[in-house]
Amino acid sequence: MLPLQPARLVLPRAAFLERFNHERPHQALGMRVPGDLYAPSTRPYRGLTDLTYPFHDWTAFIPHCGRLCFDRRKVNVSQSRPGSR
Repeated sequence: MLPLQPARLVLPRAAFLERFNHERPHQALGMRVPGDLYAPSTRPYRGLTDLTYPFHDWTAFIPHCGRLCFDRRKVNVSQSRPGSR
């Protein structure tokens, strides 16, 4: 018996999404497929406004290396969203 492999290795992405959204029923959706229930939003997405935090909270810029410098210490945060706040 072959070991199970992630779907992204077995099927190309487009084929996987087609199967996931239009062929494979989901128990959480009452055995319906997501494609039957999806309706696009009538509101256009315009992104987020700059966030501000009250009181003592502060924001920090996370550079491409994913490291935050705080109080003369370096804390590795994440490299998943480089250049974000």
